Amino acid sequence: MLRRRDFLKTMAVSAGSVSAAAVLAGCGDHRDKPRNQFTSAERFPQSVASGDPRAASVVLWTRVVGQEGRDAQVGLEVSEREDFAELVVGEYFTAPADHDHCLKVRVTELKAGTTYYYRFQYDGTRSNTGRTRTAPAENADVAVRFAFVSCQDYIGRYYNSYLSILEQDPDFVVFLGDYIYETTGDKRFQSLGSERNITFKDQAGAIRVGTSEDGFWAAASLGNYRQLYQTYRQDPLLQQVHERYPFINTWDDHEYADDCWGDNATYYAGAIPETNLERRRLAEQAFFEYTPMDQFSVAGNQSDDGESLDAGSTPLYPETRIYRDFRFGRHMHLFMTDFRSYRPDHLIKEDAFPGTIVFDQAAVTAWFTENSRDFAASRALYTPYIDLAAPEHEARRLALQVSLQTAYEQAFAEKGLDLVVYASRIQALVSAACQGNVGVSQLHRFVDEALHLDEATIAGLPVGLGYSTMGKTTLFSDVGARYMVIKPVFDVYAAMIGALNGVPPVYGQAQSDWLEAGLASATTTWKLVGSPVSFTPLILDMASPPLDFIRPFHELVPEAFRSAFYFDADDWDGFPIQKQAMIRGMLGRNGAITLSGDIHSSYVCEHPLTETGKRSIDFTGGAISSGTWAEFLETAAASIDPALVALLPLLNQAITQAPTRDPDGSQVRFASTAEHAVSIVTLNGQKMGVDFFLVPSTEGTGEAEQSVVGTRYYDNPEAWLAKRRKISFEVVDGELFGPINA
Repeated sequence: MLRRRDFLKTMAVSAGSVSAAAVLAGCGDHRDKPRNQFTSAERFPQSVASGDPRAASVVLWTRVVGQEGRDAQVGLEVSEREDFAELVVGEYFTAPADHDHCLKVRVTELKAGTTYYYRFQYDGTRSNTGRTRTAPAENADVAVRFAFVSCQDYIGRYYNSYLSILEQDPDFVVFLGDYIYETTGDKRFQSLGSERNITFKDQAGAIRVGTSEDGFWAAASLGNYRQLYQTYRQDPLLQQVHERYPFINTWDDHEYADDCWGDNATYYAGAIPETNLERRRLAEQAFFEYTPMDQFSVAGNQSDDGESLDAGSTPLYPETRIYRDFRFGRHMHLFMTDFRSYRPDHLIKEDAFPGTIVFDQAAVTAWFTENSRDFAASRALYTPYIDLAAPEHEARRLALQVSLQTAYEQAFAEKGLDLVVYASRIQALVSAACQGNVGVSQLHRFVDEALHLDEATIAGLPVGLGYSTMGKTTLFSDVGARYMVIKPVFDVYAAMIGALNGVPPVYGQAQSDWLEAGLASATTTWKLVGSPVSFTPLILDMASPPLDFIRPFHELVPEAFRSAFYFDADDWDGFPIQKQAMIRGMLGRNGAITLSGDIHSSYVCEHPLTETGKRSIDFTGGAISSGTWAEFLETAAASIDPALVALLPLLNQAITQAPTRDPDGSQVRFASTAEHAVSIVTLNGQKMGVDFFLVPSTEGTGEAEQSVVGTRYYDNPEAWLAKRRKISFEVVDGELFGPINA
């Protein structure tokens, strides 16, 4: 069991602290040289890093390879001079063995807007030199320039995109989540067989997901998560970026588990419970050990004092708190948010039986009437159903029960789950599916044709809102639950569920209150929100009548897909009520600009004006290395209906045009679904510019096609930079301009 005190301690030291011990140990270049028994890479295999820059403080990080089981005494030097001729800090600190010999030091009483150099020393060996920079003073009228990035899968991929950051040389980097991926060998999105691979040393502590043929390993033990950070941070290009720029990090899902919410994972799509408090806490411990983040200076608890900070005062999940804000002079206030820790479950349960009718015709028609909408115009979207409890349907209920028993057993077996162990779970699922109202189309899938209802009978049945109505057509699936959800029906479902059960804040109440108060009171020119997931509506509208761009291809669209879909209900689109409240409320009223990640594609979206005359704008940046959204959709489309693959070249146009029929009023001004990206923000008192540096995920065609991120360009940066295209936008007085150089 992870105790509260089992948490990396962040040490603190004030500028001007130069101890006699450090001087005698030979901290400066003009003093005795280290013995150099080992190379820097051997003693400091993850090099150095800095993070959470404030006007008077910054966090410095390293990890040493010391004696197993013994704490390591590590020296730290900080100077305004690259040659370290004059030190502002020269002290020794303890890198505890219990925390993998990771060391984090908060250096305080620094000068605002100043570049500092730092390095560590252990057992006669010096680390590489790091460079960091403090934030400008609150009253400083200076421009701010930074990068925002996300999603850097390691398996089969290289971090070439960071070459753009080295070339652009920003002040700092905002990382919006998915710094690591907890899986190794997930064939859905990870490339196998390359030199960029990871095999868990503690395989007994990992989770085996799926069968031997298509299974993969997911981190679960502290050793697993630590190994991921160790491996990722040994990448030489990532090390260079950390050595040169302070990072401001938040997490998304893969720091714990794909599409997680709280301490719940989703590998088995609801077939079995995947709540794991201990695993969540271990993932957080590794994150805090390896991230140059001051987890003690978070919302409501900011401190720049020079005393040591007690790790025991900061609990892990479910009390974790990493949302926090940063001030950069007169023109920028950044609010970093946490989307995963407090959010509710996905509105459509992955284990929901597709045939279950959630709201019957009486409930649906009542909702349409209350909201002054015409149900008759939408009736075709809903599904005819029968009541299995009715005596005339007893034979159908019994037949469905027998058929579902076999179907659920097969589904569990395909997931590599033991039928004996999960016999009671299967029985409970079958029992729940065979009660109440059930959609006729799903009933017919599972019972003999002799028990099917004829068309005349079906025409006279009531229609209701069921899970299949929203696109969920299999027993356990992310499609129709977390992805490719039928939008018009899901929007009604979300509203009806909200009216029935309430609408919980996705950020949790405390974080929501903090963000709303912070945005309302911020006095800077620009108010920015770092969001792990996108606020851009990602809609695929293939409904009839077709939009102009898809009209020539509409005959290629399978009948079942002639609707409007949310691509991704795991992000803000999966909470439409809360999303609109944010866009029309705290974000829009305050003219906040969101910087987003997660979706492995780049977007620019302008939300509608609010009563204050201001609006929110979203800039979503593509992935550093992870598979692009277009690649993901190509794989998914091929598995659902191969005919859909032919429509993928229209994807960017689909996303930009789909909102034209959406009543929320958002406009997607730019979409890039098949390119990796680094995004650079430059702002001052007059305008804010965002440059997207984009590189395609593949080049060549047919047999000559090859992965661009699967090729290492570290030693040939010019070749990588030559592949880029640059797309720029500007915001002036709340108005969006661009793309400027498309």
